Amino acid sequence: MYDGIFIYPLLTTALFYLFARATITQWLWSRSPAWLSAMTQCAACAGFWYGGICAAVGIYGFDKPFLGRSDWWVIIDAGLASIVWTPIIAALHEFSMRALGHARIPFTVMIEKRDGVGDQDHDG
Repeated sequence: MYDGIFIYPLLTTALFYLFARATITQWLWSRSPAWLSAMTQCAACAGFWYGGICAAVGIYGFDKPFLGRSDWWVIIDAGLASIVWTPIIAALHEFSMRALGHARIPFTVMIEKRDGVGDQDHDG
């Protein structure tokens, strides 16, 4: 029996992508109300809810613990962990899709200058 830590990060990221970015579900997420769109477009926000849902279904439906625990409060722990891993894995996923040329938005990297940092040239 495996622990949910192996599958929950992939599930939360897949759910985020499906309900916020995927072309196949654009008909659904493009019509959502503003309050729901704001929630689903934020990888950390959506990650919390998807992590909690995945943990609840995993623990109570499929007997898949999270970090070896099956207590009810581990659902909150999985949600909090999902705040961190969902944006990271989603960014890697989107980077990979753009690098392969399968995304609608071309791959670009932007670096912001803040508070004068990066304004001067340094030769050595």
